[in-house]
Amino acid sequence: MKNKFILIAVAMATIIFSCEKEKEDNNDLTAKSKVLNVNTSMMNWLYYSFEKDTLVTITEAGNDLTWDLAIQYESFQTNGGTSGSGIGAVLDMGKVDFAAITYESIKDSLSKFISDDSMSVYDLSTMPPKTVKASRCIPMEAVFKSPTGPGTRTYEPNLHVYIIKTASGKHVKFIGESFFNDEAIEGYINFKWAYLD
Repeated sequence: MKNKFILIAVAMATIIFSCEKEKEDNNDLTAKSKVLNVNTSMMNWLYYSFEKDTLVTITEAGNDLTWDLAIQYESFQTNGGTSGSGIGAVLDMGKVDFAAITYESIKDSLSKFISDDSMSVYDLSTMPPKTVKASRCIPMEAVFKSPTGPGTRTYEPNLHVYIIKTASGKHVKFIGESFFNDEAIEGYINFKWAYLD
């Protein structure tokens, strides 16, 4: 009888633990992982649509609402502010648990979103390179640490969770995870994202 009771207790504990684990995982079931080859975009922008979950071809980025996030190697733009005609913007949540971020958890921060603005960048199309003003998503400039000086180029991710407001006003949570592919070749942005609303 005692053994039977122990077996029932172990079975119940296993079921409860499994349900809790499943509940935790369900918070992140809609998250998608992407790897984009940005080696072709050292000088050009690639345009990503969260709605279509793919890169989109753009004729005139400033007047196009089909893209939400533009990527030029390790730089980013959102479709808003100085970058586009949408209402895109971004909020840096810092190092927080990606799975724990919900729309409810950011509702009090909706007024803190930052639209794209101009910043000084090097124009590599001129020799020698000169400094020019260009549109950027300034909070996302730190997603990957730019290499400086000699040594290993790690492009270490800052592991911050960013809330991106899309061109149409939806909210997406985003985290950069790596700048390399499976063969350790740089120029492959690995990120995870999920809609919040």
